[in-house]
Amino acid sequence: MSRPGRLSSRNPQSKYSTVVVFGDSYSDDEHRSWEPVGNPYNELTKLGMNSSGFLWPNHLVKEMSPGSPLKLYNYAYVAAHANNALTARGSDVPDTKTQIQQYLSDVDKGMISSGQGSILYILWIGINPLKQIWHDACDPDFAGVKRARHATDPLFQRAIQRVSQEVEEVKSQVQNLRANVAANRGPASYMIVTTPNIELAPIQRQYVQLWAPNDHKQQKEILSLLTILIVQYNQGLQKEIASIRPQNAEVKGFIGVYDIVPLWKDIISTPKEYGFKNVIDSCGHDGTLCKDVNDFFFWDSIHPTPAAEPIFARDMNNFILGKS
Repeated sequence: MSRPGRLSSRNPQSKYSTVVVFGDSYSDDEHRSWEPVGNPYNELTKLGMNSSGFLWPNHLVKEMSPGSPLKLYNYAYVAAHANNALTARGSDVPDTKTQIQQYLSDVDKGMISSGQGSILYILWIGINPLKQIWHDACDPDFAGVKRARHATDPLFQRAIQRVSQEVEEVKSQVQNLRANVAANRGPASYMIVTTPNIELAPIQRQYVQLWAPNDHKQQKEILSLLTILIVQYNQGLQKEIASIRPQNAEVKGFIGVYDIVPLWKDIISTPKEYGFKNVIDSCGHDGTLCKDVNDFFFWDSIHPTPAAEPIFARDMNNFILGKS
């Protein structure tokens, strides 16, 4: 049964044959797939840690080509960062830099079957790095000194510098992928996804309640600092990805930034339009699963429910069609 909502599907014959995804838990389909880590779409039910159903990549390949879903190679990993050296030192989770290197290695080994159509590369990363940068500036347990509470505080100024580094890192990864001849042998397009308004997620409210107990004004101020970092990151992506467009003119396909923020905001502000009853709390609260998961936007304290995934995919598909 389809979900209500403001988004209509447009499904002309897709020129794409393959979708390759890099990212974090918002995209990780648990790699239940054909080798190497890819997944010509299958009907297995996913019962993972981040959602109780298919994630947006699985829906997107169906949206793009309803009759015969495209091949999906998903390299995303739960808890991934863009570059562990920047925001996740000591982590053994493959960051997107490593994911892309692994993909290029698989291409060189002939392990990727991309078909006769175009390839669409999708990179969605930013949630974990920005959350970590925000924590480092505002969490008293991390900061160790006077923690940031205002945009002018030294720790927050350092956070702003680190976000700029994240933007440059993502830009570099996209440039390296576009410069690889084997990965762009046929027409290839690139969609980079912005970071959504995660300051609206339950887990962020929980954090600020711990950091500023019973001080609602300060809690709001701390959350606003996360908003500033998200806006900076997303605007940086728009600017830097636009600067890449003139490069690698031989790569035939679009390169653009899909901004998920407007959709996310619209769902939160008008939930009934999308079939949701609760966009504040998580379905899985205190270890107890809610009665009807489809009524909720948040599955846990930060990840969306399965009901949100096809909505994301539909909007992404409309963006892709607008670029094609």
